[in-house]
Amino acid sequence: MQNFSLQRFGKVLRKDLRRLVRVRRMLLGIAVGMVLFWTLYLMDGGLDVSRRCFNVCLLAGISSMIICEALYGKVNDPQAGVGFALLPATALEKYLSMFVTVVLVTTLSAVVVATLIDSLLALLHVGGVSQFLWQDKSITSLSLAVDGLLLFLSSTFWLVTTLCFQRYRSVKQIIIFVLCTAVVTVMAIGCSISWLQIGIMLLSIVLLSWLGVHRLKRMKY
Repeated sequence: MQNFSLQRFGKVLRKDLRRLVRVRRMLLGIAVGMVLFWTLYLMDGGLDVSRRCFNVCLLAGISSMIICEALYGKVNDPQAGVGFALLPATALEKYLSMFVTVVLVTTLSAVVVATLIDSLLALLHVGGVSQFLWQDKSITSLSLAVDGLLLFLSSTFWLVTTLCFQRYRSVKQIIIFVLCTAVVTVMAIGCSISWLQIGIMLLSIVLLSWLGVHRLKRMKY
Protein backbone atom coordinates (compact mmCIF):
# COMPACT_ATOMS: atom_id res chain seq x y z
CA MET A 1 0.00 0.00 0.00
CA GLN A 2 1.84 3.06 -1.25
CA ASN A 3 -0.89 5.49 -2.30
CA PHE A 4 -3.07 7.48 0.07
CA SER A 5 -6.62 6.15 0.25
CA LEU A 6 -9.35 8.34 1.71
CA GLN A 7 -11.44 5.23 2.39
CA ARG A 8 -8.67 3.52 4.40
CA PHE A 9 -7.95 6.75 6.24
CA GLY A 10 -11.64 7.10 7.12
CA LYS A 11 -11.75 3.58 8.56
CA VAL A 12 -8.68 4.17 10.73
CA LEU A 13 -10.04 7.54 11.87
CA ARG A 14 -13.38 6.02 12.86
CA LYS A 15 -11.52 3.37 14.83
CA ASP A 16 -9.43 6.00 16.63
CA LEU A 17 -12.46 8.16 17.42
CA ARG A 18 -14.29 5.14 18.84
CA ARG A 19 -11.26 4.51 21.06
CA LEU A 20 -11.41 8.14 22.15
CA VAL A 21 -15.05 7.70 23.17
CA ARG A 22 -14.16 4.55 25.14
CA VAL A 23 -11.91 6.54 27.47
CA ARG A 24 -14.92 8.64 28.51
CA ARG A 25 -14.14 8.13 32.20
CA MET A 26 -10.76 9.72 31.62
CA LEU A 27 -12.41 12.52 29.64
CA LEU A 28 -14.89 13.08 32.46
CA GLY A 29 -12.01 13.16 34.96
CA ILE A 30 -10.23 15.78 32.85
CA ALA A 31 -13.41 17.90 32.72
CA VAL A 32 -13.91 17.66 36.49
CA GLY A 33 -10.24 18.55 37.00
CA MET A 34 -10.70 21.60 34.79
CA VAL A 35 -13.70 22.78 36.84
CA LEU A 36 -11.85 22.38 40.14
CA PHE A 37 -8.69 24.04 38.83
CA TRP A 38 -10.60 26.94 37.35
CA THR A 39 -12.74 27.52 40.42
CA LEU A 40 -9.77 27.50 42.80
CA TYR A 41 -7.74 29.68 40.43
CA LEU A 42 -10.42 32.36 40.13
CA MET A 43 -11.21 32.31 43.85
CA ASP A 44 -7.50 32.87 44.46
CA GLY A 45 -7.71 36.11 42.50
CA GLY A 46 -6.87 34.98 38.95
CA LEU A 47 -8.61 37.90 37.32
CA ASP A 48 -6.15 38.77 34.56
CA VAL A 49 -7.52 37.87 31.12
CA SER A 50 -4.11 36.94 29.72
CA ARG A 51 -3.57 34.52 32.59
CA ARG A 52 -7.01 33.00 32.03
CA CYS A 53 -6.21 32.56 28.31
CA PHE A 54 -2.90 30.96 29.25
CA ASN A 55 -4.72 28.52 31.50
CA VAL A 56 -7.08 27.58 28.66
CA CYS A 57 -4.03 26.68 26.56
CA LEU A 58 -2.37 24.92 29.49
CA LEU A 59 -5.37 22.71 30.23
CA ALA A 60 -5.84 21.92 26.54
CA GLY A 61 -2.18 20.94 26.24
CA ILE A 62 -2.37 18.70 29.30
CA SER A 63 -5.54 17.08 27.95
CA SER A 64 -3.92 16.27 24.61
CA MET A 65 -0.88 14.83 26.40
CA ILE A 66 -3.05 12.55 28.57
CA ILE A 67 -5.23 11.36 25.69
CA CYS A 68 -2.20 10.82 23.47
CA GLU A 69 -0.64 8.54 26.06
CA ALA A 70 -3.94 6.72 26.68
CA LEU A 71 -4.61 6.02 22.99
CA TYR A 72 -1.15 5.58 21.50
CA GLY A 73 1.16 4.91 24.43
CA LYS A 74 1.66 1.26 23.41
CA VAL A 75 1.84 1.74 19.64
CA ASN A 76 5.61 1.22 19.58
CA ASP A 77 5.55 -1.67 22.04
CA PRO A 78 6.85 -4.89 20.40
CA GLN A 79 3.96 -6.93 21.82
CA ALA A 80 1.05 -4.60 22.54
CA GLY A 81 1.55 -2.66 19.30
CA VAL A 82 1.16 -5.62 16.95
CA GLY A 83 -2.56 -4.92 16.46
CA PHE A 84 -1.77 -1.38 15.39
CA ALA A 85 0.94 -2.59 13.02
CA LEU A 86 -1.52 -4.96 11.31
CA LEU A 87 -4.04 -2.24 10.50
CA PRO A 88 -4.63 -2.20 6.72
CA ALA A 89 -3.38 1.35 6.23
CA THR A 90 -0.20 3.18 5.31
CA ALA A 91 1.99 5.01 7.83
CA LEU A 92 0.71 8.33 6.47
CA GLU A 93 -2.93 7.30 6.90
CA LYS A 94 -2.31 6.09 10.44
CA TYR A 95 -0.46 9.25 11.40
CA LEU A 96 -3.09 11.56 9.91
CA SER A 97 -5.73 9.71 11.89
CA MET A 98 -3.67 10.19 15.06
CA PHE A 99 -3.16 13.85 14.19
CA VAL A 100 -6.87 14.50 13.72
CA THR A 101 -7.79 12.62 16.90
CA VAL A 102 -5.21 14.21 19.20
CA VAL A 103 -4.17 17.54 17.70
CA LEU A 104 -7.53 18.62 16.27
CA VAL A 105 -10.39 16.83 18.04
CA THR A 106 -8.92 16.52 21.54
CA THR A 107 -7.19 19.89 21.64
CA LEU A 108 -10.12 21.87 20.22
CA SER A 109 -12.60 20.04 22.45
CA ALA A 110 -10.47 20.85 25.50
CA VAL A 111 -10.31 24.52 24.48
CA VAL A 112 -14.10 24.64 24.09
CA VAL A 113 -14.69 22.95 27.45
CA ALA A 114 -12.18 25.17 29.27
CA THR A 115 -13.65 28.31 27.69
CA LEU A 116 -17.19 27.25 28.62
CA ILE A 117 -16.09 26.63 32.20
CA ASP A 118 -14.45 30.06 32.33
CA SER A 119 -17.59 31.66 30.84
CA LEU A 120 -19.86 29.90 33.34
CA LEU A 121 -17.74 30.99 36.30
CA ALA A 122 -17.62 34.53 34.88
CA LEU A 123 -21.41 34.45 34.57
CA LEU A 124 -21.63 33.42 38.22
CA HIS A 125 -19.07 36.12 39.16
CA VAL A 126 -16.80 33.59 40.86
CA GLY A 127 -13.77 35.41 42.26
CA GLY A 128 -15.19 38.72 41.07
CA VAL A 129 -14.76 37.83 37.38
CA SER A 130 -17.49 39.32 35.20
CA GLN A 131 -15.81 39.70 31.79
CA PHE A 132 -15.83 36.92 29.21
CA LEU A 133 -12.57 36.10 27.49
CA TRP A 134 -13.74 37.20 24.05
CA GLN A 135 -14.74 40.64 25.39
CA ASP A 136 -11.15 41.60 26.08
CA LYS A 137 -9.91 44.10 23.47
CA SER A 138 -6.29 42.95 23.77
CA ILE A 139 -7.19 39.65 22.10
CA THR A 140 -6.72 40.00 18.33
CA SER A 141 -7.10 37.58 15.44
CA LEU A 142 -3.30 37.44 15.14
CA SER A 143 -2.80 36.60 18.83
CA LEU A 144 -5.52 33.95 18.60
CA ALA A 145 -3.77 32.44 15.57
CA VAL A 146 -0.47 32.30 17.45
CA ASP A 147 -2.06 30.76 20.55
CA GLY A 148 -3.88 28.20 18.41
CA LEU A 149 -0.73 27.23 16.53
CA LEU A 150 1.22 26.95 19.77
CA LEU A 151 -1.43 24.55 21.03
CA PHE A 152 -1.32 22.50 17.83
CA LEU A 153 2.48 22.52 17.93
CA SER A 154 2.60 21.27 21.54
CA SER A 155 -0.01 18.58 20.81
CA THR A 156 1.97 17.48 17.74
CA PHE A 157 5.07 17.34 19.91
CA TRP A 158 3.38 15.02 22.43
CA LEU A 159 2.09 12.81 19.63
CA VAL A 160 5.40 12.47 17.79
CA THR A 161 7.48 11.95 20.93
CA THR A 162 5.01 9.28 22.05
CA LEU A 163 5.81 7.44 18.83
CA CYS A 164 9.57 8.01 19.12
CA PHE A 165 10.19 7.14 22.77
CA GLN A 166 9.42 3.95 24.64
CA ARG A 167 11.55 3.71 27.80
CA TYR A 168 11.28 6.62 30.26
CA ARG A 169 9.07 8.33 27.70
CA SER A 170 7.37 10.82 30.05
CA VAL A 171 10.69 11.94 31.53
CA LYS A 172 12.22 12.49 28.10
CA GLN A 173 9.13 14.31 26.85
CA ILE A 174 9.01 16.69 29.78
CA ILE A 175 12.76 17.45 29.65
CA ILE A 176 12.71 18.18 25.90
CA PHE A 177 9.48 20.18 26.17
CA VAL A 178 10.83 22.33 29.02
CA LEU A 179 14.12 22.96 27.21
CA CYS A 180 12.37 23.89 23.95
CA THR A 181 9.93 26.14 25.79
CA ALA A 182 12.79 27.89 27.60
CA VAL A 183 14.69 28.48 24.35
CA VAL A 184 11.61 29.81 22.55
CA THR A 185 10.72 32.05 25.49
CA VAL A 186 14.21 33.59 25.58
CA MET A 187 14.18 34.14 21.81
CA ALA A 188 10.73 35.73 21.96
CA ILE A 189 11.68 38.33 24.58
CA GLY A 190 11.13 41.78 23.12
CA CYS A 191 9.67 40.40 19.89
CA SER A 192 6.19 41.30 18.72
CA ILE A 193 3.85 38.82 17.09
CA SER A 194 4.50 38.52 13.35
CA TRP A 195 3.47 36.39 10.42
CA LEU A 196 7.04 35.05 10.33
CA GLN A 197 6.47 33.44 13.73
CA ILE A 198 3.27 31.87 12.43
CA GLY A 199 5.15 30.52 9.43
CA ILE A 200 7.88 29.05 11.66
CA MET A 201 5.28 27.31 13.82
CA LEU A 202 3.51 25.89 10.77
CA LEU A 203 6.83 24.63 9.42
CA SER A 204 7.63 23.07 12.81
CA ILE A 205 4.29 21.21 12.79
CA VAL A 206 5.00 19.92 9.29
CA LEU A 207 8.54 18.79 10.20
CA LEU A 208 7.35 17.07 13.37
CA SER A 209 4.61 15.34 11.39
CA TRP A 210 7.15 14.16 8.82
CA LEU A 211 9.19 12.73 11.69
CA GLY A 212 6.08 10.98 13.02
CA VAL A 213 5.30 9.37 9.66
CA HIS A 214 8.94 8.36 9.25
CA ARG A 215 8.91 6.80 12.71
CA LEU A 216 5.79 4.78 11.89
CA LYS A 217 7.44 3.46 8.74
CA ARG A 218 10.51 2.39 10.70
CA MET A 219 8.70 0.62 13.52
CA LYS A 220 9.62 -3.04 13.93
CA TYR A 221 7.61 -5.61 15.88
